[in-house]
Amino acid sequence: MAEMSDGCNKNGEIFTIKEFVECFDLPKWTEVVGGKDIGQTGHGSCNIQKGMILLFRTLAVENVTLSFNDTDTGVKRIVQVSPDTQVKFKVLLPFPDFKNPNSPRTVYKTVADLLTVCPTYFKSNIFYDDPYLPAIVKSGEVFRFIRQIRRTDDRRVYLQCEDPEGNIIDLPSECRGDFTAVEDDKSYTLKEILELGPADRKLKLSHEHIKMNLADEGTNDALYSNLTHSDGQNVLQRIMGLPLTYNGMLTYHRPVMFLAASPSDKQQEVWKVPLSVDILVKEFKADEYEKPVVSELGHGEISSLPRAFKLYKLSELLDTYHEDLPVLATLVHYKDMPIEFKHCLEPGTDVVIHSIERFDRILAKSGETKFSISREMVGRFRKTLRKFSSIEELKMLYPNDLTEELTVKILQDIASDFPVPYSLQTGDILRFKTFQTKMQKAKIKSKTFGPFPVVKCEKRKISGSYEKILLPDDLEVCMHEMPSRSKAEGFSADDVFRFRPEFPFQVDFLADYTSLWSCLPICSEISLTNFVTEAFAIISPVPSSEHTEESRYIDNIVRDCLIIPARHHVMLTVKECLGFPPNYFMFPDKSVFVKCPVEKISKQDFDDLIRHNDMAYEDYSPESPGSVQSDVNLPTRRQSTEPNEGDRVNKRLSRSLTNMFNKNKTNFFNKFRNRKSSNQQSVAVMAAENETYMAGSLTGSDDHFDDENIYESVSVNDKSKR
Repeated sequence: MAEMSDGCNKNGEIFTIKEFVECFDLPKWTEVVGGKDIGQTGHGSCNIQKGMILLFRTLAVENVTLSFNDTDTGVKRIVQVSPDTQVKFKVLLPFPDFKNPNSPRTVYKTVADLLTVCPTYFKSNIFYDDPYLPAIVKSGEVFRFIRQIRRTDDRRVYLQCEDPEGNIIDLPSECRGDFTAVEDDKSYTLKEILELGPADRKLKLSHEHIKMNLADEGTNDALYSNLTHSDGQNVLQRIMGLPLTYNGMLTYHRPVMFLAASPSDKQQEVWKVPLSVDILVKEFKADEYEKPVVSELGHGEISSLPRAFKLYKLSELLDTYHEDLPVLATLVHYKDMPIEFKHCLEPGTDVVIHSIERFDRILAKSGETKFSISREMVGRFRKTLRKFSSIEELKMLYPNDLTEELTVKILQDIASDFPVPYSLQTGDILRFKTFQTKMQKAKIKSKTFGPFPVVKCEKRKISGSYEKILLPDDLEVCMHEMPSRSKAEGFSADDVFRFRPEFPFQVDFLADYTSLWSCLPICSEISLTNFVTEAFAIISPVPSSEHTEESRYIDNIVRDCLIIPARHHVMLTVKECLGFPPNYFMFPDKSVFVKCPVEKISKQDFDDLIRHNDMAYEDYSPESPGSVQSDVNLPTRRQSTEPNEGDRVNKRLSRSLTNMFNKNKTNFFNKFRNRKSSNQQSVAVMAAENETYMAGSLTGSDDHFDDENIYESVSVNDKSKR
């Protein structure tokens, strides 16, 4: 049975489970204080008793239901999809606007009406100034929908959104106005759609992150041929049960959410608790946190300690205990856990945090999406293929003539008889071996003109062979460079670290079957922007057999060793400082360390890595005024910051005052700036969800806000099946 409360903190506010998860960011410790369903076993696999101390981990969902009309049979079909699938979707306008996108939009008179459909973007059509609103709603402003929240003080429902300047505001549900949904061109995963709120939606599959070049002939060739395969077949993202050729509308049905919770004394167990269950809880706060103490039982042994309930983020834990490492801790929650770590970590796992090291990374971006890349990245880059508007422009890039063949694709139709006859069509392939000009006279009827400079080249025929043609030296035509042999082979991320090209450096990502599942886009340019060094925690999970009540011994041989960025949102509770002697642990070779070779990061992390990095320029100016400390007065509506810094809304009276910048920013990265990075090698094998054949990357914005109250799929212990 879970630990019982000792009666402290009895003055806390009482919530139902549904209210609690709406009011607080999870994970959170709670105390059960009552309810009609106390002691009932009908809800999930748990038997919740009054006085229990429970860890509310996250809101979760087992699967997402999608339905569509089969065009072949005319029958409505239903498919179940994992929320972790990386297939991207376009979110259409809410019903009934999606049926008539050109007709007048549905008008929502209150924020409560907006919350029934949860549009990704909405526009205010009238000027609205309410003395109780945190800010003025101006006519024509377009807001990005973030989530629905509930305040702990008044239990009122608010819509949290972002205005065009990037300020976060909370609109009360009773706020009146004239709102309409706005079309959204961005793509979303199912997990991102779940985070928007509970509403039925109309979706379409998004294929923007895959464009195939099946053949060079024809007029429909893709400009980027980054994905190659031996059989020449198309590789498409897919949902099991959905026809490969389906490109119609999908209906997203509101899923049934449940709470993933664990008892305090058995954090390895994850209970499935329906939100509708009648159980009353309050936030649990111990009067005094137990301070972990160093083991005195001998090397490798764990002393028996009372449980501490304080939750640390990984960066906070490293900042607090960096002088006492190694530390034994329990993993409580890992938001957006990389797929490389999922076979090693699960909620309730005991882990040893060994040390802190710094590793080199490359920062990159494609559109508004940001990436962090290690030198062990699987796959290769090539320098971005260029576009040209004339032959003169080609010659300017090669003033000393060509050293290797240059192949280009023609992007427009053009023909002429002067000074030499030529005809080019969209899709034609030209091969240049030299740009040396030849003088050619033009003869029209009985008259001769010239001579005129012309350039020799070869045009590929349908058969695949080439014919020699002449083109005017001053010809203006749109062309696109085709990859040469050297560019087709590309170069590795390690080559970028070794040769240090001048940044920004434009590249394409060359994907094959070994790197197909990378989050890097394969159909758009990627800009490599910065070299940085980043702090990582060296962590190893403790096998379950080694932390039972009977066994109090930690083996010195480390089996799985993970390298986790300190900025990741990992929540842990500290059990004790081990106090082991140096070199007690025997680590495997660094080539088998598990790490994230490539990952998408938020704009805030992108700016922070540059600002807190040794290699960064001192005069670096970020893209937004809220990403650095500044003496400039900020807008009255607050910039996006960390979620735990208090009230998220500026009051009406604070409009004329300067916003306070987030002063609670962790100083962890500065403390270990001088530590040298160790040699990096190896990379974890990338995995893929069963439901997909392709997991690509958005080229649009992927900025997200640090919301722990996310929707995930979890493994639930079901005692009824035992």
